[in-house]
Amino acid sequence: SIEEADVVLDCTGTFATHRWLGEGGIPALGEIAASKHISYIPDDILGKQKARYAGKSVIVVGGGYSAATSISNLAQLAEQDSATWIIWLNRGTRSTPLVRIFSDTFRSRDRLSATVNGLANRGEGHIEYHAQTAIQAIECHGPDKGFRVSARCGNEEMVWEVERLIANVGYVPDLSFCRELHVVEPDDKYGLIQPEPYYYMLGAKSYGRDSQFLLQRGFEQVREVFARLTGKPKLDLYQGNLAKTLRAA
Repeated sequence: SIEEADVVLDCTGTFATHRWLGEGGIPALGEIAASKHISYIPDDILGKQKARYAGKSVIVVGGGYSAATSISNLAQLAEQDSATWIIWLNRGTRSTPLVRIFSDTFRSRDRLSATVNGLANRGEGHIEYHAQTAIQAIECHGPDKGFRVSARCGNEEMVWEVERLIANVGYVPDLSFCRELHVVEPDDKYGLIQPEPYYYMLGAKSYGRDSQFLLQRGFEQVREVFARLTGKPKLDLYQGNLAKTLRAA
């Protein structure tokens, strides 16, 4: 079907389009075939999916807060089930996985960073951390039968046999449906203004490959774009009923 509209608000986000494990943004050898058995999203490791990870050997790939969350949860699980073993692979060069933000206003984020940095550097327990690691190939042995993961770790070739594989390597926007539009990376304060008239990209998608998007900025974008469309001050959109404001416009 064909729909017509005066304005398009593209709020499709990035969560449905994961990045790949291979170097340069391409799939590692064998990754596409194995992808339906790889976890690309943060799993509920301490909740509904606890049985999937308890007592298992797990590789986590990634260097951001999603990977850190998985590592923290798996470490807690390992305290309950000593057979749980965690291998954390990160392509970054730092021996300390996450850079802590000075006077971070998000205290939970800072606690997470401190926790996983300590886990990575203590060299004991149920976790091993490898920096400067690039995934080369993945072989899936079948549903719930584990993986063979080959990688270059510094100047050394390494291979692991594990039961679970978590790829917290981030997400990218799906630009396929707007590829014929004149859409470029916005350079205004709110990441809204495109050469394509009345087409607005909101949310994480407007940040492209930048992973620093926060919900607070998304709310600001929504308020800004509706203020532009209605000609109403943003204060009206803060305090009033949005639907009422739009009808009045």
